[in-house]
Amino acid sequence: RSAAEHRAALAARTAELEAVWGRLDDADWGRPVTFRDADLSATVHARWREAWIHMVDLDLGVRPADWPVELACHAIDFLLCRLPAGTRVRAGDVPREWSAGDGSGPVVTGRVRDLAAWLAGRTPAASPVAAEGLPGLGPWPPHPPQRRG
Repeated sequence: RSAAEHRAALAARTAELEAVWGRLDDADWGRPVTFRDADLSATVHARWREAWIHMVDLDLGVRPADWPVELACHAIDFLLCRLPAGTRVRAGDVPREWSAGDGSGPVVTGRVRDLAAWLAGRTPAASPVAAEGLPGLGPWPPHPPQRRG
């Protein structure tokens, strides 16, 4: 397909998806879906997250610095599992902090969009920092998520 054909197909699928979402009532949002063993409400967040992250990948003039703060916070929530247990993540530009586990380990600091970009494996405007260097990132959250113990 050409780029124009891809854009047209994406626009058509997006319109279909939004039409389905528009017909849902409150009870429907809690219905289970196979995607990440979640519910329908999680599909909205997944679409939101994936669209913004992949706009960066597609070089459409969008950078992580353009991401809404709410999206960056959501991405950190979603991707926190990529960090070693005990790691804390502290945003310097919004009053938020996250912990992977008990938070007893290293602290990674930066602006919220930069932290989200780093966790998403994208290039932040300014690299987050940690006293002993940034920890290595684990894999992207698996689909479906692995059940623990």
